[in-house]
Amino acid sequence: MNSTTQVNGTDDEFLDIGEIFRPIAKEYGRDMFALVFNAGMARQAAEVLGQIASRSPQILHAVRVLADAFNQLSNDYVKKMGWEEQRLSECDQAIMMAFAGGLSVVGKPKIILAH
Repeated sequence: MNSTTQVNGTDDEFLDIGEIFRPIAKEYGRDMFALVFNAGMARQAAEVLGQIASRSPQILHAVRVLADAFNQLSNDYVKKMGWEEQRLSECDQAIMMAFAGGLSVVGKPKIILAH
């Protein structure tokens, strides 16, 4: 998908991002927003899977391997982009505040990919 969507004759490269998150993506950039948003979603998913998998050492190990791999890839990407931890933390806080502001998700959540 092209990151720019045509609506009412205007281009807005953030229309594919939920309305409450657009100001965050605009402030921190699409790439940083996508990484921080998806890292938070992955962290929550890993916690749920870890709770479910706690009854099976093999499944729990697999969840940990996936979480570690995601963390390594994320950390490598952060280094490659030269992002500072403070800026990432600010982006994370802004996303959490947007969620706390009354977000309701209808349907399946979608992964936001950096363009």
